[in-house]
Amino acid sequence: MWAVVDEEGNLTRSSGEPTSELIEGSEFEVVFTKDVTACSYQATVESTTPGFASVASGALEDGVRVFTANAEGEGEALPFHLAVFC
Repeated sequence: MWAVVDEEGNLTRSSGEPTSELIEGSEFEVVFTKDVTACSYQATVESTTPGFASVASGALEDGVRVFTANAEGEGEALPFHLAVFC
């Protein structure tokens, strides 16, 4: 499963029918249609400006939290690609 999310939390393309939203600042939640707690998550910033993305389990068993930051390490909402491998 995967998702591409813009800097406002909008889903731009995906597989697995997820939903996404910008929670606060640079924290996003992507929710899939199945339990992903036993899966591996990988995220990469999609931007012409360098940045970083990190992932964590979401608030729900089918969710993934993504945190994005600019090149200086400061939290900034940036577009990203998320892949979930189960």
